[in-house]
Amino acid sequence: MKRIGNLYEQLLDIERIKEIIILAAKGKRKRKNVLHVLESIDLFAEEMLDMLTSGEYYLAPTHNKTIMERGKERVLTISPFFPNRVLDYIMVETLKPFIKKSMYEYCVGNVNGRGIRYGERAIKRKYKRYKYYIKLDIRKFYPSVSSENMCAFIESKIKDARFLKLCEFVIKSETCLPIGSYYSQWFSNWYLQDADHAIKEKFGVPFYIRYVDDMLFMGNNKRQLKAAAYATKRLLKTLGLDLKRIPAVKQAKDEPIDFLGYRFCESRMKLRKAIFKRLNKRIKKIRKTKHVCLSQAQSLLSYIGWLKDADGGYLYYKRYIKTAISKGLLRRVASKSDVYCLECARRGKCKNPCRPLEKQIRQDFGI
Repeated sequence: MKRIGNLYEQLLDIERIKEIIILAAKGKRKRKNVLHVLESIDLFAEEMLDMLTSGEYYLAPTHNKTIMERGKERVLTISPFFPNRVLDYIMVETLKPFIKKSMYEYCVGNVNGRGIRYGERAIKRKYKRYKYYIKLDIRKFYPSVSSENMCAFIESKIKDARFLKLCEFVIKSETCLPIGSYYSQWFSNWYLQDADHAIKEKFGVPFYIRYVDDMLFMGNNKRQLKAAAYATKRLLKTLGLDLKRIPAVKQAKDEPIDFLGYRFCESRMKLRKAIFKRLNKRIKKIRKTKHVCLSQAQSLLSYIGWLKDADGGYLYYKRYIKTAISKGLLRRVASKSDVYCLECARRGKCKNPCRPLEKQIRQDFGI
């Protein structure tokens, strides 16, 4: 495959830089640092253009935040909006057409138009055709992709020296792909692109789908799936990655496929038990306290999205969620980034007893 060239000249356009700044600010316009850049967008666009023209790049200091997510400890890298996140978007938006052009059909993580819904529809179509499946998981995916390996991979794909210099500067500012950065989402998929095609074309897996670091193989031959799993483990070793233990091949009719947050059965698609329990916990808390804050509103809106495709999901929403709080009120709280009790939310106002929590919520979410 030919290496990509003539990329850097596309960056030296101030109107293009403004478009990317506006794109990077999407969903973050209420943050003070983002608002500051947008209010003086011409000035910051000129500064970014000078940086790109001279080739003398700089990044603002980042900091790490450790969170617990579903029983797992994750270290998030919090980057300032300018210039860090803007440079991330400049790299990705320039390379996105080339990444998507050669991307595997059923790579469904962090790709516009190929999200969870796209993956679940594919599994539904293939479920009755294939008898067996095996599920694989890459161990600590993002921390395992070293900056040196990522830069070497990009160098094998790009021949534009100035664009390579920009990529190396940004990527080598961290020791590995940082969780939370925009370029990590796209570059991680790009890094596994060759492996995706090898699994499908060389290892002969009848149906293969990947969501970030989770892989699902489906077929009618148990030995073929097991052999493909071990071949995948050897292939990932060459990329500096490792699989968690390789489980036994399972029969779809005996044990539902637990993937993408759902459990796929022969005639139904149910919500994963852990997600369902967290949803019930949220609803009970809102019913008991009669309060809904920003985090609860955002979380419940997300869960409603999960319920939309699950069998019986609308019935659950109608009986248990809608009777506690409507979707419109949740959207109002989430859009205003405020804290409300249910009575205040209905009037669109908030009394004094609800206000003290607002400052803490804003600090937690960086608003």
